[in-house]
Amino acid sequence: MIKNSLLRLYRKGKERLTRELRGITEESLGLDIGTRFIKLVAVDYSSGEPLLKWAGLREISAPGEDGVIGLIADLRKEGCQEINTKEVVINLGSPPTVQRLEFPSALSDEEAKEAALLEVSQLIPNLEGMESEVKIFRPEGAEKVSVLFVSAPREAVARRVGLVERAGLSPRCMDIDSLALLNGVIQLGEMKRKESLLILNIGTSFINLALVKEGGSPFLRDIPQGSRELLPPSGDSSSPVKGIEVLTQIERSLEYYQTRDKIKKIDRILLGGGAGEIPTVYEYFQENMPALPEKWNPLLKIGHYREAASLRQLAEKEGGHFSVALGLALRSEVYC
Repeated sequence: MIKNSLLRLYRKGKERLTRELRGITEESLGLDIGTRFIKLVAVDYSSGEPLLKWAGLREISAPGEDGVIGLIADLRKEGCQEINTKEVVINLGSPPTVQRLEFPSALSDEEAKEAALLEVSQLIPNLEGMESEVKIFRPEGAEKVSVLFVSAPREAVARRVGLVERAGLSPRCMDIDSLALLNGVIQLGEMKRKESLLILNIGTSFINLALVKEGGSPFLRDIPQGSRELLPPSGDSSSPVKGIEVLTQIERSLEYYQTRDKIKKIDRILLGGGAGEIPTVYEYFQENMPALPEKWNPLLKIGHYREAASLRQLAEKEGGHFSVALGLALRSEVYC
């Protein structure tokens, strides 16, 4: 494995999260810095189950890091009466490189990691300049062990960490959007036995895609088209959706996953993200997907720490924006 201080920091963070899960006494923050919106979520674990304590979002009106830092600080100030920690799980933001590899199940986890590193080093020329993480999946009864190799430029990781620290928060762990999205769905009990599930989170610039079957290893992808490409430049939500390229990318992902994992069909589709709430966008996916999409509003899928009209209104009106942020806050060693 590549050795560097930032990677060790995030591994320590994950080990710490695991220890805390045994005697859950505190809260967890998830921060999703997107292209258009910043979302911050606080989840309380004091009752033994995750409960939504606070959530807020800000629209990014001006480009530049200083503006983003100010908005994060504003969110933290807004939620200060509810939030008791500065430590936060953050997203990478920029699209990572994700390699999905398979090796004989006879290999140990360490041997599989070494084999993955050797193979990926032939594909990524500047691997020494990357942060990387290896996740091992051993589906029950499978002849192969699946390895997810996730990497991102070290400079991008350091820049994101520094930005969040300048806003007054302390990054304790980092994850990629598609894994955070999947983690939230899993932790909120949306996976059913032997079910194959497609999750789509429609952001402004990207669509986070996650494909998984219960008991199997996931397929992850960030499609570089979002609501900016689906809707006209004017943002008119009543105009026809232009999604042919997006559909092509989704179909290719489905074909690859179904062929490689021998999945006959996709049982369910969850459609999240702020754009998924736009009627014309939802109708477009409804007409062109292999199964009827279900709108995914994670803030209505989790119990609330206390009943507050403002939190309920936010959940009902803007909850679709929080798929990644809540997935970051829902602590898990399974997919997070």
